[in-house]
Amino acid sequence: MKICDLIIRYPTLRKMDGICRLRTFVSNDQKIVALITSVDDKNTSSSITNNIESICKYLIKKGFVRPDSTFVEHYESQAFFRETFDFIKVNQNGSAEWTPAEKSEIIKLLNCEASEFESSTFKHGRLVSEIEQLRLAINPRIDFLPNEDTEGIQRSLEIEKNQITRDSIWKLVDSGSNEIELQKHVKKDLSILAEVYAHPEDEYICFSEFPIGAGIVDFVVFTGRSRMDVILIEVKGADFFLTNAGNYNKISSKAEIALDQIRNRLRYIYENYDAFRQKVHEIREKVQSRQTLYNSFQGCFRFLEVDSEKDIKVQSIVIAGRTRDDYEESKKRHDYEFNSIRIMIESWDSWLRKLRRE
Repeated sequence: MKICDLIIRYPTLRKMDGICRLRTFVSNDQKIVALITSVDDKNTSSSITNNIESICKYLIKKGFVRPDSTFVEHYESQAFFRETFDFIKVNQNGSAEWTPAEKSEIIKLLNCEASEFESSTFKHGRLVSEIEQLRLAINPRIDFLPNEDTEGIQRSLEIEKNQITRDSIWKLVDSGSNEIELQKHVKKDLSILAEVYAHPEDEYICFSEFPIGAGIVDFVVFTGRSRMDVILIEVKGADFFLTNAGNYNKISSKAEIALDQIRNRLRYIYENYDAFRQKVHEIREKVQSRQTLYNSFQGCFRFLEVDSEKDIKVQSIVIAGRTRDDYEESKKRHDYEFNSIRIMIESWDSWLRKLRRE
C-alpha cells in the first residue's frame, strides 16, 4: 500500500543539493519500504547512486521512514536501458551495498499494482511541477546555457565536422554490404554509436576492436554517471534478414554467431568481474590522460563523472541483418531480449531509425 509519492531535495557532498522521487509503501509484513527513483537529467546534482548513502540517512533523519525500513533504488526505463531495481543496504561504516531485484519481486514487496510502474515520472503533471520548482529553488540559473570551456567547444565542433551521415550508412545497408564494409564505415566516426547509447549524450569514450578475454568486441562505449555503463556492440552485415522466412521463432544463423560471441564475452566478464571492472577503469583513465587505446574516441567532455569504486553496468547489443517484417520481428526481438541476459538485438533498419542526424 502506498503512503506518499513526492519529489524530495536531498543533501550531497557537493555544493548543490540533488532531487529524486520518493514513494513510501507499507509491505505485507507491515514494514516501511522507501522506493527512491531517479529523475534522470533533471537532477540538480550527481546521481542517486552516487548519493544513496546520504539519501537513506536523510530520509531517516527527516522522519520519512524508520531506521529499520527497506530501501530500493529505482531507475525507470530509457530508450536503450531497461528499468532496474536494487535493494540498498547501508553498512555500519556508511558504505552501501546493491542487490539487484526483479520488478515482480518489488511489486509483491510493495503490495501494489503493476500499474504503479506503467508510466514514467515525467508523465505525472504534479510531479513534473514539483521537480521544476525544486530545481529553480536550488539554482535559479539552472536552465541558462552553460559556459563551456574552450576545449569542449572545439571538440564539439571537430566531432560535428567529421560526422558521417545516416544516409551514407543507409546506402551501404540497402546495397547489402557485409560486416567488414559496415564496420569500416562506422570506424570513421564512432560518435554515431555514442549518439544512440551515450547518456549523458556528450559524456562518452568509444572504442573499436576492444579486447575482452580471449576475443574482441567490435565496438564498446563507456558512458554514464557514478556507476559507469560499459556497452558492448557486435556488428554483422546487411546481406541477410535478421529472422528466417516464414518462421519467426528463429533468429538467422548469422545473427546467432554474433549472439554467441557476445555471450562468450559476457561469460568472461562475469566470471572475472572484479578484474574486468578494474581493467576498464584503468583504460578509461589512460584515455582521459590523452593516450589512444583501441582506436579510442572521446566526446566533448574529456573526463567521465564515474566512480571507479562502484559497480559497472554492462549492456550488450547485436546489430545484424535487415528487417523483413517490422511487427513480427519486433515481437521476436523483444521475446529474445526478455529471455536473455542483457542482450539487445537490432536489425540495421531498426537501429538506423534511432539516429537523430541526417
